[in-house]
Amino acid sequence: MSKINIAVDNQTLLDDIVSCDIKMQESSYCLTVDIQLKSKRFWNLCEPTNQWGDLRIKVIIGDTTYQFLLEERDTESSGSGLGFSIWGRSEQAVLSTPFSRTVTDTEESEHPWQTGSTTASAIVAYVIANYCDSPPSVSWNVTDFVVYKDSFSASNQSPIGIISALASVIGAELVADIDGSLSVESYSVDEGSPVESYNDFDEITQLNESIDIPSGYNAITVNGYDDSGGGGGGGGGGDGGVNASMSTKRQDSGDIYPGRNHVVRLYNWHNQNKSVIAYFDDGSCIPILTISYSTVHYESITEDVRLTFGRGNTSKPDKNGQTEVLGNEDIPLTTVSKTYETQYTDYNVVADAVGDYEIMFYFEDKASTTNYSFSVVAAEGEDDAEDVGICESIVVEKESPTTVVPGSVVKLRVYGKEQSIQPYSDAARPVTTGKWKVDIKTETVTFTNGTATLKYPISCHIKSTNVVQIDYNVSMTPWRPFSLMAKFAPGTSTLKKASFVDNPKYYAIPATVEYYTDYKVYLVTVPLSWISTIFHVWFEIGDCETKAIDLTVESVTAESVTRDITINIKDCATEVELESVTVTIDGSWKGTTDANGNLNLSGIAVGDHTIKLTKTGYLDSDLDDLANDTFTVS
Repeated sequence: MSKINIAVDNQTLLDDIVSCDIKMQESSYCLTVDIQLKSKRFWNLCEPTNQWGDLRIKVIIGDTTYQFLLEERDTESSGSGLGFSIWGRSEQAVLSTPFSRTVTDTEESEHPWQTGSTTASAIVAYVIANYCDSPPSVSWNVTDFVVYKDSFSASNQSPIGIISALASVIGAELVADIDGSLSVESYSVDEGSPVESYNDFDEITQLNESIDIPSGYNAITVNGYDDSGGGGGGGGGGDGGVNASMSTKRQDSGDIYPGRNHVVRLYNWHNQNKSVIAYFDDGSCIPILTISYSTVHYESITEDVRLTFGRGNTSKPDKNGQTEVLGNEDIPLTTVSKTYETQYTDYNVVADAVGDYEIMFYFEDKASTTNYSFSVVAAEGEDDAEDVGICESIVVEKESPTTVVPGSVVKLRVYGKEQSIQPYSDAARPVTTGKWKVDIKTETVTFTNGTATLKYPISCHIKSTNVVQIDYNVSMTPWRPFSLMAKFAPGTSTLKKASFVDNPKYYAIPATVEYYTDYKVYLVTVPLSWISTIFHVWFEIGDCETKAIDLTVESVTAESVTRDITINIKDCATEVELESVTVTIDGSWKGTTDANGNLNLSGIAVGDHTIKLTKTGYLDSDLDDLANDTFTVS
């Protein structure tokens, strides 16, 4: 079975498709597609003004892919309810307005047919290059002919109009290919013998007669939405009709955690002020009240509106339900800025478990609906935060100076529980400046299922027993801070809050923590003769694993300290020294080896380098399996 897919903006529509018709007429220069959908699930996705001029519709049938512009969107009524249809043309349509500019002869213009004799194919190439921004491939596959000066003229003609006019001169036809290209071909009809012939006088093959019985219906109920995507251009349905619109947008950002509130804004308008219903069985979706206990708010929006022949629509209706924006009908395509106020209601949304969710908003009369989807994830990429012990909580940091150079005296801090410490470095051993000290730290953490991890270990010297003061925010409106006491083990960086454990409402709670931490200061001197860019310092602390810190020596670079070296090259199998081996270091040619296999080089920087060796009859060194691609100068 051939694979089939129908998509808009690479999002499949298959589950909602009623029908899909692709047509190609002999008199047309492009293919067309007409797709009917059974619901408004993809209504917003199929907004024609989005990505105007792009090939947004894709139809795949087996190994063949058809692509189309998305130019029209209309409501459709069917037995299953209210859906909509979309229509568009293949890529050849960009040769017509409003995608391309029109051509007009004036006294000032200098078109090829005005300045001298030219050819039909040259005119085609000229109008495509100058009046179409993103043209498809166009091939002139018929006899070319001369177009004499002033024998051809154009008045407000699109590129496709000019191509068609030139083709008709010699009776050629325009052929649209599936890949979006256009070719001008000779018109021909192959003569053949008919399989069978009939006439309606002598041979009536079938005669049917039927009587249609009326259904007996004398009224219909219409549940729907306007075809503008945002409340319609009407003035509020003064004739008694229904005019309604709704759409959603999340107001905050970042990951959504179990039990954590996030805010969803529902833009909605109904000319009969029908109530909004939020359907969400998997959590809570509560409208946010204003100080006057109203759920209705207004937002000022400024957006660019695309006008096609002077008509366009805002993305949402204004306070009066209007979306239509009018301009100059003589301009095929332009963009204007529009500022308007639109009505909305904010909702607090909470789901208690990790997963994917969907909320359906709709008016009580079902005149318009919209769906909001979101995903809930585990905080910090983990199901629960892990406990951090005394050894794992130790932190070694540089306090000063900001830039370390040879001769610098570097001050280091070791944070942790008071215990035996043995300091070491690449040079002299660091020395301590005195006893353990206490510092105050403030940081923001997240309690995940009742556990949070601080950057530094909590002091063993504070008077309060196994508690620490923190402020945190809960899912309420308006947001306000609360204080609580969390448990901890002295010398560790783990906080515990029992009331948060296995409580979906408090699964992931951000908190600001102020706490004490113990530290000891060590001084270490980088020698004046130090030539490396890294200076190592490490500490043996009690029964814990060694803690190390690498100091970057900024003023010393590998390029500023050099050595004179000799490179000796031998055959790896015979140990014979090789002559005439080309040596490349760090991508630069350095020379060839002498009869003894040596190459003397001066000014090679201290540090790591890449090397490549090449010689006739040998595999290049970067292609073999030997460890001969790098070396170190010290």
